[in-house]
Amino acid sequence: MLRSGQTVCRQEVRDCNKMSVTCSRGAGKLFTVEDFADYIAASDDSGYIVGLSNRGSVNAFWIRDSAGRLIEWKTHSLGAHHWKGVHYCMESVSNVRQWFDPNNPTVRFQFNDSRLAQVTVRACDGKDIQLLP
Repeated sequence: MLRSGQTVCRQEVRDCNKMSVTCSRGAGKLFTVEDFADYIAASDDSGYIVGLSNRGSVNAFWIRDSAGRLIEWKTHSLGAHHWKGVHYCMESVSNVRQWFDPNNPTVRFQFNDSRLAQVTVRACDGKDIQLLP
C-alpha cells in the first residue's frame, strides 16, 4: 500500500508480468490500472497522481489524472517511450534502475491556470528532474 496525503494506492501482482494499481481518496475509488510504482505522490486535491519506480519494471514513472487517464510516462526499456537522458545512480543486471531519491523524492506539482504545467522530482543525484516535456 502506498500513501500520499488522503490518496492511497493498493498494488496487486497477478503474475510476474501483470500488476495493477487501485487508487482511492478516502472511501472513494479513483481508478484501477495495470501498472506498478515504488512510490506515489498526489496533488493536494488528488487530481493528479504520479507513480515512480526504481525497479526495472516497465515504467520509470507515470502521471495520471484522477480518472486514471495517462498524462505522461517513460519506461526503463528501449522503445518509443524510453526515457532518453535519464541518469541512473545505480543499475543492476536484474531489477534495479535507481533514478529518483527513494528516501526523499520531493515531488512537486506546478499548475498554470488550474492546469498541470509540470511535475518535478528529486533525482538520485540530488538534482531536480522535470517529468513533463
